Amino acid sequence: MSAPSALRQTLRLALNDAIKSGQTLARDTLRMVAAEIKQKDIDVRTRSQGKDNEAGDDAIIKLLHSMVKKRQESAALYQKGGRAELADKEQQEIAIIKTFMPEMMDAAATEKAVDAALRQQGATSLAQMGAVLGLLRKEHGTTLDMGKASALIKARLQKT
Repeated sequence: MSAPSALRQTLRLALNDAIKSGQTLARDTLRMVAAEIKQKDIDVRTRSQGKDNEAGDDAIIKLLHSMVKKRQESAALYQKGGRAELADKEQQEIAIIKTFMPEMMDAAATEKAVDAALRQQGATSLAQMGAVLGLLRKEHGTTLDMGKASALIKARLQKT
């Protein structure tokens, strides 16, 4: 069995610190993260038929992104429903989860990356959007908001 990745180790240490210091929200949030990661590991083992034991850091970061997105959607619904206290709890959980995620590219860097990928692929129509997104995903992985990048690509290709 391989040694745990740096991200896994950081999450474990943070969970232990939250337990020891009595930070119930951080403890509960990190336990949810740990449970999601454990489920992801099971999925990886099932798909690879036991060849791979654990999800990699990229998969964990994608998982963290999806957890943040779910909580943002929940917070918006709670806010809309007049449940400000539950929306605040979701926002606090988002803040805890985001501490373990890499810094996302800002708007200017995203535009620059999209423009470079469009040039590199020579994309001129929406039919080539998938190839451009694939290149961006390969080059920038988890630091690029693919939703924003997709919207930018679509806008750029519709102009041409």
